[in-house]
Formats: sequence, structure tokens, C-alpha cells
Amino acid sequence: MHTIFSYNLDNEISFDEKNKPLSLRTGTYTAMNGVIYNMALTSDRQRLIDENLVFWINSLVNVVKKLVSSALVAPGFFSPAAVLGADPRVIRTYWAIAPASKGGSNANFIDLHAYYDTTPLSTYFNAFEINSYEKPLILGEFGSYSSKFSSVNVAALGARDEQVLTCKNYGFSGWLYWTYDTFEGNNTGNIIYTMMQNGGVVNGILAPITRPNPCIN
Repeated sequence: MHTIFSYNLDNEISFDEKNKPLSLRTGTYTAMNGVIYNMALTSDRQRLIDENLVFWINSLVNVVKKLVSSALVAPGFFSPAAVLGADPRVIRTYWAIAPASKGGSNANFIDLHAYYDTTPLSTYFNAFEINSYEKPLILGEFGSYSSKFSSVNVAALGARDEQVLTCKNYGFSGWLYWTYDTFEGNNTGNIIYTMMQNGGVVNGILAPITRPNPCIN
């Protein structure tokens, strides 16, 4: 276990409103936690999401912990603010982040994802409902799009700024840049700058040997 940081329950958890049971607007539904929900009520559909997210996380955490009690276990989420238009995905992170004593999950930490693009970072992070730092937070995916930054050199400074912002303003204590050296883009030419692009410009800015304190520029 000393070579494994943690087990991720799902990279980016979401619910789908187009599929059952969330697509139902009549009748009742007995969820995996054994609770019966009235699908005609918006409040019950929200409770279905919140309560079963916690139930699912806790069930899997318990399985892993029975096998290896020292293992770290966490769920991953992208920001609810990234869901736009007709996107059927529903994301709610609060009850995963909230402490178990208040009805939240017993995950060891929470893995959240947000990228610098045309949307302000504050919009993404406010949607995460990080009201207080009940659990350690890791920015398990962050990166810089070419649509936002004109060059990899400018993007490297943007990645540094995002690291500082999430540390100082939102209490994050770990970061994973996407990606190390794997190209990712779309047919419009919008790419995500890799850490090792152009001789490792981003890596040179983010590397702990360069900046041992990620909360300072």
C-alpha cells in the first residue's frame, strides 16, 4: 500500500435525469438504501440523489477498508457549473464533502475537477458548495485550454495561478495536472496544454522542486 496513494470510486460522478429513476415523475421508487421516494415530488428526487450518493460512497469505502484498513478512498466530481443546456447530468457534491457526523460521506478526501477555460473559476468552485473544509480537497484534474491561453508559456502561469487560488481561497491541499504528456483536443483546434509540452514548460512552473509551496506564486 505504500506505493498506492488512494482508490478513486469514480472519476466523475453524476446522475442522469433522462434515465430511471430520475426520469420518473409519478409513482414511488425504492432506492438501494431501502428508502421509498415519491417521484412526483422534486424534493424527494433531490433526496434520492443526496442520500443515495452518501449510501453508495459509504458502502464502497467500507468494502475497501475491510480489505485494507489503511487505504485512502475518495469519489471524484466535475463542477455542477460545467453542465449546460440540455445536458442531462446532475452533479451534487455537498453531501460527499460534508462530515459523516452531519449526514455526509465517510470518504477520506474529495477529488474535484475544474479547468481554466472561458468560464470564471469562481463559478466552477462556488457550484461545488464548499461551505467549509470538512474534508481534505484535491484538485484531481486541472489544466489549461488553448482557447483561454495563447501559448503554453502563458498557460503554465495560468496553471500556477489556479493552484494558488484553489489553495488560498478554497482550501485545496493536492493537485493533479491533466495531462502529463498525452495530447488531448477537439476538431476545433482547442487543446489542453500538457505538462511536458515545449520542453516541459508547465512542469517547470508547477514542480515542487521549483515551487515547494504551491500556495505562493
